[in-house]
Amino acid sequence: MDNPFVTKGYAGAEYFCDRVEETMKLVELTTNGNNMALISPRRVGKTVPVLVEGVSRDNKEELLGQIEQHEKIAFKADRKLIGSFVNVKITELSGNTYRGEYVPEPSRGV
Repeated sequence: MDNPFVTKGYAGAEYFCDRVEETMKLVELTTNGNNMALISPRRVGKTVPVLVEGVSRDNKEELLGQIEQHEKIAFKADRKLIGSFVNVKITELSGNTYRGEYVPEPSRGV
């Protein structure tokens, strides 16, 4: 059986759901020998654990963290969280950085 997952080259328009403009751009890029990566927004809407690394260089009101596979995520939260793990709901993908909303731990009554 042939591998159903195309990992190299151009497989044809039938794999791109009538996305003519996107298909033409991919053909142009591959024809010119450029490397590229296709990013799927499959994580948008999911809550993920994040290692908070520091303050975002692009927006000082946001923190920057790392999710699995070394992907970056920016979100607003207190700077006291730097160095800890927190939950963040992914709301969008902007360039190669996810954006999200901090999900605080539920308070535990004693």
